Amino acid sequence: SWKEWIGWILKGLIPISVLGAVWSWIRPFLLYKSWRFDINEDFLQLKSGVLNEEHQLVPMTKIQSVSTNQGPLLRKYGLCSVSIETMGSS
Repeated sequence: SWKEWIGWILKGLIPISVLGAVWSWIRPFLLYKSWRFDINEDFLQLKSGVLNEEHQLVPMTKIQSVSTNQGPLLRKYGLCSVSIETMGSS
């Protein structure tokens, strides 16, 4: 009775796919709301994460360049993308 098994598998996959679709819609909002930064004369501090919080501390002496990018969508909302390059990474 493989038809019954296919029915059960489909009934199990539908809630999983609905939950995945809802999570993919909510996740960007949670990530945006949980992203923080702070700049002082010694360090650049970056905090991000919803469930696992990640804290990065970058000394100002290690920063080599700072560049910004603003496309039409970001310009519409008064935003820009900031890229910070250090001696080891970006």
